Amino acid sequence: LIRLDITNLSVPPSFFGLLSGNNVTIQQLLVGWPGMSEETVAMETLCSVLAPAASHLHITNTNYRSIRACQAARVELLEFKDNTQLQALSVPFEAHLVNVSGCVNLRELTLPRARVLDISNTRVPFSDRLCRSYGSEMLLARNLLCSTFRNASTATRLFATCLPSIRVLDVSSNAWL
Repeated sequence: LIRLDITNLSVPPSFFGLLSGNNVTIQQLLVGWPGMSEETVAMETLCSVLAPAASHLHITNTNYRSIRACQAARVELLEFKDNTQLQALSVPFEAHLVNVSGCVNLRELTLPRARVLDISNTRVPFSDRLCRSYGSEMLLARNLLCSTFRNASTATRLFATCLPSIRVLDVSSNAWL
């Protein structure tokens, strides 16, 4: 199966069991609904239906508090937008795009490399890895909620790191500018 989009549809956990039980693998999986969480659909369950070379995983509008991206599938596009309860995201592989915009409680982001990173409307703190490994080509950091960015020296370090090295830096809608 190339693409399965079941965003905003509440499906029972057995649905994913049916898919994996019938050896169905998906290249592009788009899921998420209010109430979806670790208790209702474990990440391992979602990973079991992804093709080893899946291109897109999109999980939105859920109650997951922590997500560890699938180890076996090297997904190029990872979107975890608007998961308001999400506090930690771990990606064990390099990705082209990681989008966590709107994850207003996200404070912990772990990944080796992402060429495009969107941390808009999150609490992800400043890191020396921003624009080097995290968002090495494009960093979208609009309306950052983390107080460390309000510090002038942190903002200076961000600009000093990013401006010489990346193609796009979007820090619009930040009160600290």
